[in-house]
Amino acid sequence: MQPGLVGLLYRSYKRNGGEIMTGYRFSEMMRLVQEQTEALEKQTFGGFTDEEMAEFEERQERIRELQSGELNRAA
Repeated sequence: MQPGLVGLLYRSYKRNGGEIMTGYRFSEMMRLVQEQTEALEKQTFGGFTDEEMAEFEERQERIRELQSGELNRAA
């Protein structure tokens, strides 16, 4: 894992009161972070279209939801 990803997961762990994100939510978080990383690389070298920017923002919001633990507590 990348240092940034480790930090992201640690912060999520702390926000969830020490609960470890598991299963589907963890897989979803990992997939979203990877997609965000790829999108940022693309943006660095060529920019985003309006559609790509909207997708980026939707993924970012979903990552925030997962990090906040709102979905973990609802399950």
